[in-house]
Amino acid sequence: GYTVSELIGMKSDGIIHPEDKELVKRNAREMLRGVQGIPHTFRIITKQGQVRWIMETVTSITYGGRPAILGNSMDITELKTVETRLRESENLYQIVLDAITDAVIVVDTGLTLLLANDAFIAWCEELGLATDVVGKDIFTVLPFLPPSVRQQYERVVRTGRPLTSERSLRFGDQTVTLREMRIPIIEHGEVARIITVVRDITAQREVEDLRSKAYAQVERNME
Repeated sequence: GYTVSELIGMKSDGIIHPEDKELVKRNAREMLRGVQGIPHTFRIITKQGQVRWIMETVTSITYGGRPAILGNSMDITELKTVETRLRESENLYQIVLDAITDAVIVVDTGLTLLLANDAFIAWCEELGLATDVVGKDIFTVLPFLPPSVRQQYERVVRTGRPLTSERSLRFGDQTVTLREMRIPIIEHGEVARIITVVRDITAQREVEDLRSKAYAQVERNME
């Protein structure tokens, strides 16, 4: 990097990334006026040409009897790298979920929705429910869920084991049969999140019922 002697006398924005210079000036002015109180982040270019991320605060001081600006900077490049990787993994996670035709949601142990795929959003829309679901309690999003659903989630959290169940729900004059698979995500030895896959098996059950009735009719005819 630059030596102290190289930095002294250099323009204050001399090492700031060209694309960030105007933003840095605006944020610094707002911070000095007291409009902005939180640190701002921007990129710099090192002597070796590398891009680094900086978090900075500035404040007005008096130095040598003259007004001056004191900047307090921290290199947060590693944190930014982690954030980028996490965001990329979350985006990939969402892409994978959206490719699944079953309704899929991810909740935390407090049953707050963290992710929902397109199929789940479409299902909510079809039922006339709110589609802005992330960050909301699952019982707020799906108010028709029975208390047994909470007990099933609690069981998964307690045991750390997947749980599959089936239930019939009535919507107006229509009854649907759903198969629900709850899969725990373990972190540091504890359940941190739960993936829930909901599949509409109404048509499958209707076919099975027709088949059972047909077999029963055949047996009666043979008597």
